[in-house]
Amino acid sequence: MWGPNKFNPLIDKYVESGNADYLNKWNNFMDDWSMHQNGYVDILAPDISDSFHNTLSGILIPYMISIHKLSKVLPEDGEGLDDATFIRALNKMYQYLPQLAITYIRTNPQNWSEAGVTSILKFPLIYDEFKDSDIYLQEGIRILENLARTHKLPDGTAPEQDPIYNRNYFDYTTTIELFNTLNHFRPEILTTNRLKEIRDNFTCNC
Repeated sequence: MWGPNKFNPLIDKYVESGNADYLNKWNNFMDDWSMHQNGYVDILAPDISDSFHNTLSGILIPYMISIHKLSKVLPEDGEGLDDATFIRALNKMYQYLPQLAITYIRTNPQNWSEAGVTSILKFPLIYDEFKDSDIYLQEGIRILENLARTHKLPDGTAPEQDPIYNRNYFDYTTTIELFNTLNHFRPEILTTNRLKEIRDNFTCNC
């Protein structure tokens, strides 16, 4: 299983040199990945190696960074970035990565995996035109509410045993920024009482 972030150096070289061969090669690799990488279809979530590069965040974030870099150097009409390639890649990510991340967190609750909840929630908020967005959003909220109980050691020793993961827990999952994003796009989801319950849950378990 390999992700499209392996191709990002081609974008960096194109931005640096302006040589269109790098961009064309990147388009070709992205097309190939979108149409022929089917490792996500049959893999069991617990069998995924513990690598950030195999997560929704680890693939989506570098991809969007690459697109942002391209937007700074391409003409306004986006010539050079193949439209079909962009849509195929985004569709591929949407079809496989959110449910893979959801299943992984639910079946193999490693401490670091809560960092992926932010992407599980933001992806369907941003791309709400996809038909599965409401399902992804629902599952992301459910994980958000249960994280403290499912991912933290129940005897209260987790902060001493894995401080770096608790930092991730607060930085990526419980920050004001994530709640503000939810409130901006879907304010009906987090009522005052529900938000208080989630915050109290975080505090009591960390």
